[in-house]
Amino acid sequence: MNFKEVFYIKMSLSIKNDLKKYNLDDDIIQEANRIYENMIFFVSRGKKRKQKLIFIIYNAHLNLNRVYDIHIIAKKMDIKQKKISNVFTLCSPIKTGYNYKKIRFKATEYVKLYMDHLEILNQQQKIQIMSLSNAIVSKDTNISLYPPQKLAASLIIYYAKINGHQEISDQMKALFYRPHGTLDTIVKKIGDIHNQ
Repeated sequence: MNFKEVFYIKMSLSIKNDLKKYNLDDDIIQEANRIYENMIFFVSRGKKRKQKLIFIIYNAHLNLNRVYDIHIIAKKMDIKQKKISNVFTLCSPIKTGYNYKKIRFKATEYVKLYMDHLEILNQQQKIQIMSLSNAIVSKDTNISLYPPQKLAASLIIYYAKINGHQEISDQMKALFYRPHGTLDTIVKKIGDIHNQ
């Protein structure tokens, strides 16, 4: 076995170990490792390594057609929100040789994802949030012109607002990990649709 083969094996193993720290499903770890093995780039440490891992984890979800918000894993890895856009620059097809999928999931799919990460919600609240979300999106299809992640977060925040659950709203805003200014505008629009 030559040096290159030993180095490749070590790198393959090290990414699996890195990924296991984040409680990911085995199929996500396998897909992420497959993506990693097909990418071309120099070894990185620290924040750049974390940014590459974020990119790989996100794309593993996309390749398996699973809705995922890149900001959730970035927050777990302590990557600042403003640095997330660097992930796509750092891992561009020109730099890595990897062409990633572009999939647009629906807001209601993100609602389900966010609810899974909101520990405060009980099953009844989850059912109510999904029912409200589906009703709003069906009532006015133009609402779907908003970015689906922002719309999903706003739907949950609106539910919390009309039901007096500030703690749900606070937890959603903490999970969302983006500036909240536009969320208030979308929440107001959702209220207008709901009250028609």
